[in-house]
Amino acid sequence: MKWVTPKTGFDEVFDARGQARPHYAALISILESFTKEDVERRERLQQLTLRNQGVTFTVYGEKDGLERIFPFDFVPRIIPAAEWKAIQDGLIQRITTLNLFLADIYQDQKCLKDGILPLSYAHQILYLGLLRYDAEFPELREILASVPQQIAVCLTPVAPGEYARLQQQIRTLAKY
Repeated sequence: MKWVTPKTGFDEVFDARGQARPHYAALISILESFTKEDVERRERLQQLTLRNQGVTFTVYGEKDGLERIFPFDFVPRIIPAAEWKAIQDGLIQRITTLNLFLADIYQDQKCLKDGILPLSYAHQILYLGLLRYDAEFPELREILASVPQQIAVCLTPVAPGEYARLQQQIRTLAKY
């Protein structure tokens, strides 16, 4: 199999000499044993599996079909244990901080009372006055405080052992 390395940016699999990085060496060895037909068959199976499991999204306004499969590479991203530990520690810190902030916003609002976060800015963040729900719906405070937050963070490698956050999504899971 012929590997094409990028001319710019960081290549997480191959170093500057074109050699597989140590944590990718075994995987590259396996992948090099695949024929072109093997790769094409695996890609077809992956697409079929993703479609059958509903891993799709809708593109509104497109004439050529609304449902698309999420782009997904069947080659796994390998993150060495030491790098994952640093990512994990950072994510735990970030998620803990965000959850504490959200709990404060929906409960005591100390960050607003102490002037750390201007009320006008909080209203913009929380979509036009979500903070007023305490007066209108007192039971909402308890519900929001007890709902676990789901946080998705997309990372990309930018240098050996270094990752950048591309985006982050925070979801409140509703209990009905």
